[in-house]
Amino acid sequence: AQRTDQAAEEKRTDQCAECAQATQVDAHRGADGIELGKLFYWNRLPEAVSPPVRVNLRRLGTLSALVGAFFLGGLIGALGFKHLGYAMTLPLALLLVSLALVPAADDMRALLGKSTQGNST
Repeated sequence: AQRTDQAAEEKRTDQCAECAQATQVDAHRGADGIELGKLFYWNRLPEAVSPPVRVNLRRLGTLSALVGAFFLGGLIGALGFKHLGYAMTLPLALLLVSLALVPAADDMRALLGKSTQGNST
């Protein structure tokens, strides 16, 4: 019974992670849709009556790039996993480890610096 409960908990955790990713992408798509709406909106009233609706092209580009990156990453990951299996995860894992090394080294240096400073007084 305990093993079944653990499996059910792991499944709920996986589902929550998927929901968080889906929610994040949906939020970006929603914001992207608002900016697209502003892009195609026709300002009928003069500026003296109401302020014009203007698109933020920089934000539109950023949001579109984020949604595109999610899609492209999912596509590359799915195709790579289909053809290469778990070996496809190694380049990404190495990239993430290499990005984490510098901040981790800085933290360790700061931690060791504090511990040696505290002992010298």
